[in-house]
Amino acid sequence: MIEPYWNEIEQRMMKLTLKQLRPVLKWFSGSLGGASSKRDKVHEAVSQMQYWWGHVEGGQGRVSNVIKELESIEFFS
Repeated sequence: MIEPYWNEIEQRMMKLTLKQLRPVLKWFSGSLGGASSKRDKVHEAVSQMQYWWGHVEGGQGRVSNVIKELESIEFFS
């Protein structure tokens, strides 16, 4: 599996509204470190995905699921 381009993922997420991002952010269930602004939430989510990718067993699959969710939202927007 090829590692995603994290900056591109962050830019794509920033183009969406918080309401649109809600299904994506649910994947992080409390691991966004108390981020309050959209920018902070997106940054924390991307940082968390980078951690999952390199350090968590099954993390690459989880990142793939988050990206699929993001693509689904972009497709229907």
